[in-house]
Amino acid sequence: MPLGVVGLGLACGLLSWIAAAVVVLFGCFLMLQTALLRLRFEAEALVVTRS
Repeated sequence: MPLGVVGLGLACGLLSWIAAAVVVLFGCFLMLQTALLRLRFEAEALVVTRS
């Protein structure tokens, strides 16, 4: 999904470079969070841990 957001941002670059930059930065933020956080489902809750 993060790569799709980055690709969408690059495609938006044809319309507005400011909007493209915002979307690409958001996609990079999502990729960083994907690398840093781990999700685990337990019986009562969703547990988020840092790797």
